[in-house]
Amino acid sequence: MRIAGKINYPIQQQKPLKENTAAYCFIGEIDLQKTSDGILMVGDECDSYGCPSILIFPPLKIKAKPIYENVVKGLNLCYENSAGVMVIPFDGKFVSPAYSSLIYDRDFFVQYEVDACFNKLANNGNGGWQFLISSEGEDHTIKLNVYVALCLDQISLTKITSKLQLETIPKDYVCATLIDFENARPYPFLDSKLPLPKFYHLVDKTIIHEHVHKKFFEIDIKTVLDHKKIFNGKLLTYAQHFKYNPNCGNNFTNLISAINEGKNYYRNLFKMFAKDLEKENNKRTSDFRKNENYTQWNSLVQETITEYQKALIKIWKDKNLPPNESPLTNCKYTFKDKWKAFYKWKNTFED
Repeated sequence: MRIAGKINYPIQQQKPLKENTAAYCFIGEIDLQKTSDGILMVGDECDSYGCPSILIFPPLKIKAKPIYENVVKGLNLCYENSAGVMVIPFDGKFVSPAYSSLIYDRDFFVQYEVDACFNKLANNGNGGWQFLISSEGEDHTIKLNVYVALCLDQISLTKITSKLQLETIPKDYVCATLIDFENARPYPFLDSKLPLPKFYHLVDKTIIHEHVHKKFFEIDIKTVLDHKKIFNGKLLTYAQHFKYNPNCGNNFTNLISAINEGKNYYRNLFKMFAKDLEKENNKRTSDFRKNENYTQWNSLVQETITEYQKALIKIWKDKNLPPNESPLTNCKYTFKDKWKAFYKWKNTFED
């Protein structure tokens, strides 16, 4: 995902297995070759655990999973005067029972599973283990929890929850509503001297605003995936570290041991990744005003406001009222000149 605009804003439980007799009962000698991953055992030592297809697994996807909750573990996420809040639980505790193929993180990482198979084509045809990481039924995926609170109870204005509700707005309030929508374009900082909406609050604007926060966080994820770090004795990007294909040998001679080693590898790698992700996110969001202005002036938020304005205008244009009876006549509801100072914050996502 890229952001267009003048900004510098980085945005199964394991099935029972048969005993692997091939790993222990054999005739003849084994040709040993030292590699960076330990001892490479040439032959069919790991072929009994071959992948169902010869395809190399695709890159691991890491994405945010929004959880819409206002209260988490007894903590109310809504602070005074807030319409919405997004919280990233970076400080979750890792729990990984050694006997389970499931990996847990109490807060940040959504529960995921690790499975493995041996692919003869990996490592340039020398063969290697592949690890299937899945979360909530999605293969090759890790999900990170983000908590989103919609603090609508703190808003005293009438809440517009859908375009259908626009039909209920009284004729005498149509122009005022269009102006309210327009005044919702900038972020409502407490010390702002700009006029605020007086009658109606667009709930979709709040929802989309928090959605944009999530998308910026996913850009942070992509940014950190390109960071180079030393892990397991190798200097690689995180994206490269996630492509883990250890050779057949040492602790990787059978499926159970391979899965256990893979679990440990990824658990430690994810811990390190989470710490660097937190640093990246803190760097981007440390300036509260900058963060909220970029979010509020993202095209997804602004287009949501425009869509509601257009929908309300269409309702009354379709009534074909004479000009002297239409609430749209002489209704000045766009303030483009007023918003020029905010245009430097404009941005859009390009997927």
